[in-house]
Amino acid sequence: MKILLINLLLTLSMGTESSTMNENYNWLVEDSAFEEIELIIDESFKAKVKIMDANGNVIKEILKADFNTNNMEVSDYKMLSGSSHMFDYLGDTYYLLEN
Repeated sequence: MKILLINLLLTLSMGTESSTMNENYNWLVEDSAFEEIELIIDESFKAKVKIMDANGNVIKEILKADFNTNNMEVSDYKMLSGSSHMFDYLGDTYYLLEN
């Protein structure tokens, strides 16, 4: 949606011949680019590995960054070894306990 707004503003500012000065919308383009980068960084930190029991209750949540770097507690390793991977959804990974 922001891209459409930026395109509209740029088109309007460049398409008017009667105005003596064109407005500069570069700050808007830079601001929206910064917000997209910030969103991507936030998503990577919020991603989690969720371990669920047979009833679908979440028993344990581990940060995906800790999971990827093997920076977990021994109890987390034991719980993951007794579970199987189900699916990935919106950046989160879900495991189901087999017992």
